[in-house]
Amino acid sequence: GKSALDVANNFAANVVLLDFKLPDMSGYELLRRLKEVNRLHRAKFFVVSGYAREDIQRENSQVDFDYFITKPVNISELQKLLIKEFDIHIQG
Repeated sequence: GKSALDVANNFAANVVLLDFKLPDMSGYELLRRLKEVNRLHRAKFFVVSGYAREDIQRENSQVDFDYFITKPVNISELQKLLIKEFDIHIQG
């Protein structure tokens, strides 16, 4: 929550992985506040949650994120999303 906001004000990121279950503020509030941070204006927001996407959107229809990932996070699926989103070409 608050520590993420502190980092966001001093760091420009392309990707933000955001869990909605936080000890000090709601994930909805954190997402809203992070989207107001100028350094993150181009960032893609990946919500990570054990709750269903529909439950999160039903609870707050104003939640605006780019991707939803269900816990436990499947690393290869996350990698595929990142490759697709950022048009990464892996040679090997």
